[in-house]
Parts: sequence; structure tokens; C-alpha cells
Amino acid sequence: MGLYISAGFYIATSILCIAFLIYRSTKRYKKSKEYIVMTFLLWNLLLTGVIETLSIVLQFYNVPNLIEYQRVLAYIYFIIHTTLSPAFALYVLLVNGAAKNKGKWYFWILFSEMFIPEILVLINPFTKWVFYYEMVDGVLVYSRSFGMIILYIVAIQYLVYGMYYLIKTWSVLSNNYMKGYPFFLGIIVTGIIIQLVYPMIFSEALEVEAFFETIALVGLIATVDCNDSLVDLETKLKNGVSYKINIRLYRKYKYNYTVINIRFSNLKYYQNLLSIKANEELLKYITDTLSNLLPKVEKYRYSNNTFIIILPKHPLCDKYIKSLQEKFEKPLEFDNHVVYLQTVISVAKVPTDIDTVDEHIKILEIKPNVDKQVTIVTGEGLTFVKRHSLVDAAIHRAIKEKSFLVYYQPIWDKETNSIISCEALCRLIDKDLGFVSPGEFIPLAEETGAIVALGNIVIEKVCKDISELRFQDLGIKYVELNLSLYQLRNENLADFILENLNLYNISPQMINLEITESRDLEEALGFNNFIHSLMAKGFAFSLDDYGTAYSNITNVSSMHYKNIKIDSSILWKSIKDPNTRQLLELTIKTFRNFGNDIIQEGVETKEQLDLVTNAGCNMVQGYYFSKPLPRLEFVEFVKKFSKENKRND
Repeated sequence: MGLYISAGFYIATSILCIAFLIYRSTKRYKKSKEYIVMTFLLWNLLLTGVIETLSIVLQFYNVPNLIEYQRVLAYIYFIIHTTLSPAFALYVLLVNGAAKNKGKWYFWILFSEMFIPEILVLINPFTKWVFYYEMVDGVLVYSRSFGMIILYIVAIQYLVYGMYYLIKTWSVLSNNYMKGYPFFLGIIVTGIIIQLVYPMIFSEALEVEAFFETIALVGLIATVDCNDSLVDLETKLKNGVSYKINIRLYRKYKYNYTVINIRFSNLKYYQNLLSIKANEELLKYITDTLSNLLPKVEKYRYSNNTFIIILPKHPLCDKYIKSLQEKFEKPLEFDNHVVYLQTVISVAKVPTDIDTVDEHIKILEIKPNVDKQVTIVTGEGLTFVKRHSLVDAAIHRAIKEKSFLVYYQPIWDKETNSIISCEALCRLIDKDLGFVSPGEFIPLAEETGAIVALGNIVIEKVCKDISELRFQDLGIKYVELNLSLYQLRNENLADFILENLNLYNISPQMINLEITESRDLEEALGFNNFIHSLMAKGFAFSLDDYGTAYSNITNVSSMHYKNIKIDSSILWKSIKDPNTRQLLELTIKTFRNFGNDIIQEGVETKEQLDLVTNAGCNMVQGYYFSKPLPRLEFVEFVKKFSKENKRND
């Protein structure tokens, strides 16, 4: 009975292997090393199924010379099947990155143990150490020898080896695409155990190992090998998801390699311009160019207009870069349109130039040189990427330790000739990087989303300073507090500010929220409604950087801003440009007529001060009075300024 059940399992094994060999061929993916190994595994199990099915059929019909046929088939079976577990281990090593950058000696050592079962099988006709057939009372009897145990030990060692590397990178692989690995390895082990234990219990063989191995491969094909989520369906190259997984794996194993990014910044323009057929031809030209130039290396289509090549170790790339430059510098013609691809090629050594996933992604943002059709960036041109990561790390350290500093820049009032307000400015002084400019860390915090946590720290510290340093006693009527678009998207912003105001017993009138109006803000938030809802809770607003962005008089006049802050660049330009001066004076007078207070930023000289105050500006901020000061220095400055003011009076 067990013989016929085994035959059924082998037939099922053969059918599944044939079906999935056909299925994979229809996918037409680019053939990677792991793809080739998976193909070998399927053919291996297909031949195993066919050979064992034929062996059972011959035995059923008791053909003449049966013992000779069975011996030959058994030898072929064992020679093929003993390569299965090493090949499966290799597949795991390729998929999880452990085989990356390994030399030939590594693979010779890895597969040296495989030769033990192969040699045992080859010398078996003389030794019968693995198996033997004999006729007992006219019945063919198959027996296993001690060598079979060695075969199983070697197979299990390869499975354990693969499992070890799987566990080593589980933190990377445990996502929707790879998490089935342990389950599929478990299926293989289950098949081996059943095949070993079944004869001990039922006194007959049950050949299920090959079927269980096939089921495991089918699972891997469905989730990894032929997973469309990991492949760009237009080019059949691996996609951005696959790229991010792989570079995390490569970092885990500390591999050295070179990554070449090719981004076509104007590709979308031509895709909109060209016909569907021409677009297909253009995409094929790009893909074929990369494939022909570097046929045996990893290639990805990271996004619609970005392709990535990974070269092992750190080869000299000059000839490749030159070839790419030549290919994409020349005009192309599709659909009677001449196509000039604006190309950015960045070449980075890992981990010398870049290391983390964020750094890999950051170099994809390099902008093209408008004077060149092909922009090439290498080596020193990529130092900004490392700096980006270092500053990002410093930001997160400062958030964790709440070590951001708040400086205050005084705001002078013309009418009283006193300091009546100040702007709270965030500063970052890191233990490793030292002073980091706000122009560097603020945009990065906005980009990474850290600005909300950073902003909350500033809000909390400002409220604490207003209370502890007794700003009202100093004559400070309110503090200007900057808010970014990303903070305003936070629905809990008002509640958080009110919570801190209550904690330190401060009136909302002591905080004036500074925003820079933009089209993004208006479209994203229903700008006016949001501002009015905060005003209803007692907050006042200043419009920052007027004259540099989306704001205009019509929009601003419809809002009830307490202050309009005119950007310093307009003031500086007005000193040399009469037209800009006239515009500045007109802007100040217009808003003063509307009833707004005007704060002129960036005043550094007496000439600039006289210009804006004569035009009607009633408040001034800038180095003419003071640079931004640490909290205690600010207090001393205000006290000193107040004393000198009284003395002059």
C-alpha cells in the first residue's frame, strides 16, 4: 500500500514541478543567480519524481531484469537528489544576501561536504554502503545501509546552515515578502522526518520527502521567486522594494560594493509626449543599454525614472560611466521626436561614500546640472549624504535628550524705544558635530518628520522660560514662536500649547504663532478655517517672511494677523535697488493702513533702520540691536537696554 501512495506523491511532485516551470517561464523575469538556482531545484525534483515513479511502475509490472533497472534508476536518483539540500542552502544564501561578494574558495568549502554523499553513491556498486537490491523468494527487496544516515546528516547540516543565515538576517527579512521562509523550511524538515519515522511505525516505506520539498519550493516561488510586488512589471527588473530589502541585507553582512544610480530627470516629460509604442521602445532602449553594458550584475528599476546597478566589491567604474555617458548623451529618436534624456549618474562606494538605507535613497535626489545633458557625481561630490545622516542622527539624539536650545532675538518697538517682544529660535549644539546651523537641521527635520517632536520641545522650553525668567516683568509682551507646515498638520497642536501654558500659568496672549503662508498650507489644511479655530482659543498670529513666497496683499488682508514680518532679503536689496526700496516703503505703508503691526527682519545698520522706520515700520528685529541670545544672556540684554533707555530719557 505504501508503495502506491509513494507513487502518487511522486506523480504529484512531477506535475507540480512541470506546472511551476511553465508558470515561471511566462513571467519572463530577468534571470538572477537565485532564479537560476530555483530552476535547478525544480528540475531536480521533477527528475526525482519521474525516476521514482518509473521505478515503482517497473516494480509493479515486474519487468524482466528488474533488479538491474532499479539499480540504475536508484543511482541516478541519489546522484541528483543529494545535490538538492546544498542547492536549497545556496538559494537561501543568495536571497538573504549571505552569498554576496563571496570568493570561489567560500563556495568550494561550502559545497565540499556535498561530495561525501556523491562519493558514497558512486562507489556504492562495490561497497553497498548506501543501498542494495536483492531477490528474496522471487521478490525484489530494497535495503538501506549505514551510508544513508550520512546522506541525511549532510542534508540536515545544509538545512541548518541555511536556517542559521536566515535567523541572522531575520530582522530584515521578517516582512510580508520573506516571512514564509521558516514555514517552508519546516515543511522540508517535516517531510524528512515522516520518511524516516514512517517505516519504523508501519513496517513499510512512504516516500514523501520529494513532495514536501516541492510544496516548500512552490511556496517560495509564490512569495519570493515570482512575487510581482518585488519586480517592475514593465522591465522585469527588480523594483525599489527589492532594492531596499537587499541593501539592508548587504549592510547586515558588511559587504563592499559600488552602486551606480541612473536617473532621467525629464523622462516623465517624454512619456507624456510620446505614444504608447514609442514609450515602450524608449524604455526598452534604456533597459537594453544597461543589460548589454553590464550583463551579469544586479539591476533595479527603483522608480519610474530611476535605475540602479550594483557592482560587487569596488571595481574601477570609469569605463562603465564613460559608456553610460556616451549612450545617454547622444540624441535619440522615437515616434518622430528627438529625445534628449537629462541624465544624472551618481556613483557611490559602500560603505565608504554611503552606508545606511537613507543615504542610498538620498543620493537619488541629486539634481542635474542644467548646463549638461549628463551629470556625473562621484566621491567628494557625495559628502553631503554622509553629512545628512550625521545631522539626522544629531537631531534624534537631541529629541531623545531634549537638548535643543532656545535662543531669543529681541524685537524693538519704535514708539516706546524698548524691547517689547522676541523671536524664539531653535539651536542645535551636538556633542559630535558641534554647532549645526538651523538652515541645515530644520529642513532635514521637516523632511524626516522629526519637526513635530522638535517643535514640541521648543514650545515646552519657551513656556518654561516665559514663566521662570519672568518675561512680563522684563517688559516682554509676547514671544514670536515659529510653526512649520508639518506642525500645523498636527491636530493636537493647540491642545499641546494650551497644556504647557496651563502648566506654567501663562496667558495665550504671551505666545504669538509665526507662520509662513504657502499654497501647500492653504490646500492641505483649509488654511483660513484652521487659523481662525486657533485664534478662537486665544492665539494671535504673525505672518513670517512676507515677500518671498505665496503671500500677497489680497490674501493677507483677509486674515487677522497681529504682525506682518517682512523678509530681510527685500530690505537688503532695497539699499541698492530704488525699485525694491519703493516697493518696500509702499508695502509697509499699506499694511500699516490696514492696521497691522510691521516687524522688519534683518536690520543691521543705521541706514536700514532709518529707511524702514521712516516708511512707517513700528518694530524692528536684527543684528543692529542684537543677535539671537541664549536665555540668560537675553534677560541681561533686555535689562541693560531698558536701563540705558531710561538713562537717555
